[in-house]
Amino acid sequence: MDTKIKQVACFGLLPSTKQLIKIVRGESGYYPYKDSNTHLPVMGQEAVEKMKQGNAELGLTDEQVEAMMCGSMFGWDCKAAKAAWTI
Repeated sequence: MDTKIKQVACFGLLPSTKQLIKIVRGESGYYPYKDSNTHLPVMGQEAVEKMKQGNAELGLTDEQVEAMMCGSMFGWDCKAAKAAWTI
């Protein structure tokens, strides 16, 4: 039985650059996350810390974030996108 995905978005790292990104459930691709003060991309260790903090505040596990990243890249019906949301 599939559980309902409660979160609409999560934070991730763009694999090629380690830039902080936002993933929205049901949408392909991602949105680059920019610092609200400098409007520059958040990258490196700062990106890792912000990703972990943001996803923790949303109550998401690493597995759920990975599933959402797979959904954004390979489609939301793929097995990997659903893996963390099943009982």
